[in-house]
Amino acid sequence: MSWLEDFSDGQAIWARLMSAPTFDAFLDRAGQLTEWEREKIVLFHAIAEKQAAGEWRAWTRGDADL
Repeated sequence: MSWLEDFSDGQAIWARLMSAPTFDAFLDRAGQLTEWEREKIVLFHAIAEKQAAGEWRAWTRGDADL
């Protein structure tokens, strides 16, 4: 399993936030997230961005599996 798959639920959490019908609803949903859920969103997007740019191995100093 890749690092991205480990944090794919971060994408699902983000999708739920973005499906809020209004900005106020988004803020309400965001305020109800646990710290770990917020971290999963950030980790998912960071990993996806670095992998897409081909920078993942260098970013992790070659210690992480692709």
